[in-house]
Amino acid sequence: MQKFGLQRNSTRLHSAIELEIVKEQASVLGRAGKKLRLSLEKYEGERNRGGRS
Repeated sequence: MQKFGLQRNSTRLHSAIELEIVKEQASVLGRAGKKLRLSLEKYEGERNRGGRS
């Protein structure tokens, strides 16, 4: 397969797919991190007010 360049194309495709997966994971982690930060800020605000809304 390498003789005909098929292995290289497969490797490039595999790398492109891996890159998309990594991008998606980073995006999901970013959103989760933002939600966590906002939740912690809300918790701290409520805690500082003595739990009153």
